[in-house]
Amino acid sequence: MPEIMQVSADVEIKLDRLVWRVTYTTRRTDFVYLPKKLVIQARAGSDPSELVYFTKSPTDIHTHKVLLEDIEASLAEAPK
Repeated sequence: MPEIMQVSADVEIKLDRLVWRVTYTTRRTDFVYLPKKLVIQARAGSDPSELVYFTKSPTDIHTHKVLLEDIEASLAEAPK
């Protein structure tokens, strides 16, 4: 059996992104909406302390803003 090498190292775990799959269901059968994604992730190249995020959702700008505000409020209320 090969020997397992143990290395002493500090470990840092950071949230990379949040992704939800949004599926639309309609009563019509002549077309189908493909699932879309709601994504929140740190802006590439930004310092995490700046709290700059990229967001994407399959909604209009007003609904997108409301979704983000609701998610932010839910996270603020979550037990720590």
